[in-house]
Amino acid sequence: MRIISGEWKGKKLPAVLPAGVRPTLDAARETIFNILNNHVEFEGASVCDICAGSGALGFEALSRGAAHVTFVEKNKRVIAVLQANAKSLGVESDRFTIVHSDAVQFVQQHRGVYGVVFADPPYAERICNQIIHGLDTNAMIDEGGVIVAEHASFETLLLADDLECFSSRNFGDTVVDFVKRM
Repeated sequence: MRIISGEWKGKKLPAVLPAGVRPTLDAARETIFNILNNHVEFEGASVCDICAGSGALGFEALSRGAAHVTFVEKNKRVIAVLQANAKSLGVESDRFTIVHSDAVQFVQQHRGVYGVVFADPPYAERICNQIIHGLDTNAMIDEGGVIVAEHASFETLLLADDLECFSSRNFGDTVVDFVKRM
C-alpha cells in the first residue's frame, strides 16, 4: 500500500496487517479520493477513520492537508500497525489520535465533529448502518460533511432524511457509498 498524493506521495505503508484484516486497495483508494476532491476541502479538515486497519485512508487525508485524523480501531495488534505506519511516514503526533474502541461504541459515546469520516467495518459484522446512525444522531458530521462507507454488497444503507448518498462505486463484492450531511 502506498500514499497516492500530497505530502507523502509514493511512500509505502510498510507495516504488515494481521490475518483477517482487509485493507482498502490502492485502486479503490484512488477512486475514493478522486470523488472526494469534488466535494471536500482536505486542507485543515478534521477526519475520522473508523475501523482504521492500516490507516491508509486517514494517512492519505493527512498527506492531502487534513489538520487531524482520529483513527478508531478495536484490535490492539492493528493499533501497533497504525503506530508503525505513522512513525514510518514521520507524522507529527499532534496531527493524529488513535482511539482503542469498538466502532459502534465510539459513535455512541464520542462527541467530536468531523468534515470527513471513513467507515470500513468488517463485512461480517454488518454494522455500517449502526455507525452511520450513531454519527448522525450524535451530530458528529459537519453540515456538508461526508461519510465514506465501505461495506459488502449484501448490506444496504438506510439513511436518515438529513443524509444523502451522492455517489456509489462497486469494487467486486465491495460497495463504497458517499454520503453527505445536508
